[in-house]
Amino acid sequence: MKNGFFKYDTQTEQWRLITGKLPNPQNPSESIQIGFAVNNEYYCGLGNDFGGGSDTIWKYDSISDNWNFKTIFPAGIRNGLTSFVLNEKVYILCGKDATHFTNELWEYNPTTNIWQQKNNFPGSGRYTFNKWENDTIAYIGLGNDLDTTSGLMQPQNDLWEYHYDTDSWIQLNNFPGSLSESYINFIQGSNLCLHSDSTFWIFDLTTDTWLQKSILDTLDLNDGVSFTFGLSSKTNGFIFNEVDYNYNTISDSWSNKFVLNNITGEGFQLGSKVYAGNYNYDPLVDSFYIDTTGASWLFKCNNYGYANRNGNFEQYDPIGNVWSIRNPPPANVNVSFCLFDIGTSAYFLSPDTSSPAIYSIMEYNCILDNWIQKTSIPQPGPTVSFAIGNYGYFG
Repeated sequence: MKNGFFKYDTQTEQWRLITGKLPNPQNPSESIQIGFAVNNEYYCGLGNDFGGGSDTIWKYDSISDNWNFKTIFPAGIRNGLTSFVLNEKVYILCGKDATHFTNELWEYNPTTNIWQQKNNFPGSGRYTFNKWENDTIAYIGLGNDLDTTSGLMQPQNDLWEYHYDTDSWIQLNNFPGSLSESYINFIQGSNLCLHSDSTFWIFDLTTDTWLQKSILDTLDLNDGVSFTFGLSSKTNGFIFNEVDYNYNTISDSWSNKFVLNNITGEGFQLGSKVYAGNYNYDPLVDSFYIDTTGASWLFKCNNYGYANRNGNFEQYDPIGNVWSIRNPPPANVNVSFCLFDIGTSAYFLSPDTSSPAIYSIMEYNCILDNWIQKTSIPQPGPTVSFAIGNYGYFG
């Protein structure tokens, strides 16, 4: 956020600066290490500026549009810590203080605003971890401790589970594969899945056993991300970077779903399907496929999808499976990037022809099928944008 974070009122066309960087008097230039949501309220803090940091937690107040100071982390400034949420409480684990790697575990209750130190992590002090979590248990392991002889970080292979109800740690079998500084992991039912140095492993929680599975070594996953899609069987997980791969735990097989080439527009969910670029994803049959209607998806608004199709700007009604040609956007509007959609309108950036360009908001009303230029924006293009209620936010 170069100049702050702004709120846009679609009724009055007024912008309001709601916050710049978090108002941390210790170090206003810090980045944020942790962020979490509890009871639909949002918190972040414990900044790290690679040489300093902060020990503060802040809560976002959507009524006043402000970040309010909540608490100070009792253990002080830590870098490389790990956080997870269980039972509507936040747990802060390990990290590096000014002198050493710690193994402390702290619990924060946002409701009472009280910190409580819990039983220490039984392994060595760590800088970052791999973690998996479900509603009741966190699975923590690997990460790096400090080699006191060389002064270098040293990867570890132990795995533990933490039970919040008994404040207890249970050691599981160590990871037997090659250790790495970069892992991709996800959880599927009773399996912890881990990709490490072009090898793929599953830890079966029911048998406390690591099993090496099919190798995924066809691409560099340094910048990959992983997730599981909400299938009732919980047998499928996905890894993305330039190529999307799907892993099925039952058949122990990877399948290449599609290559993310020439994706224009934002991906979005409409009804039971996901749409992105020229592709659709149907979770009921677990299949990505090229859209056969020739659509290049752009954005959604008011339960309709919008796409460039057959040389036209068209609206798609998923209920009736009906396409209709709509008024095309002005030439200077980037419909590939929708700032946010609110009610029956979607909002986009519209630069003028000056140098440097001055940007304004362009509104598309999907009921009236018209484009309306609105107020100018208070800073150059945003890095993040979203809507809450009748207001748009960006920064």
